[in-house]
Amino acid sequence: MHHSEYDTYKQQIREEYSHYDDTAYAQGRLKVLRLFLQIPNIFATKEFRENYELRARQNIAREIEELEAKLNAA
Repeated sequence: MHHSEYDTYKQQIREEYSHYDDTAYAQGRLKVLRLFLQIPNIFATKEFRENYELRARQNIAREIEELEAKLNAA
């Protein structure tokens, strides 16, 4: 997923959890994202791993940085 696509996805996820304030959302989302980075493979199939794994991990890492920055600024 390209940056702009991932950014749209992030906005949709945030809207889905709009009943949480920014701090609670960031804390919960960080837990989920960190779990994704801990597992050996995000994608189950070899084809998806070869084509999308690196970009997915980069997008997740970028979102983690953004959320941590927001929490630290609060």
